Amino acid sequence: MSLAIRSKLSIGTKSLKVSSVEPSLFTELLSDTLQSEGSISIDTALRDIPEWDSMSAVVVLTMAERHFNKKVSLADLKSLTTASDLYALLTG
Repeated sequence: MSLAIRSKLSIGTKSLKVSSVEPSLFTELLSDTLQSEGSISIDTALRDIPEWDSMSAVVVLTMAERHFNKKVSLADLKSLTTASDLYALLTG
């Protein structure tokens, strides 16, 4: 995770508080996690992210558990369409 995102989230080794994560910060975290060279907005379709593949799904599952303290199944992840859907799942 980049230093800029880490400082915005004010996290160390603990999970971040999901209530404090705005959609724009979430998309920054998602972009950083996927090492995406493109821009990811909250409305971006996951399939439109060039880095979105089976390996990135595993990375996102790890991000969900580490930063949001959420265990997400692969089936749940596959059912999502947009970054907004993922945000709602992780923060809801």
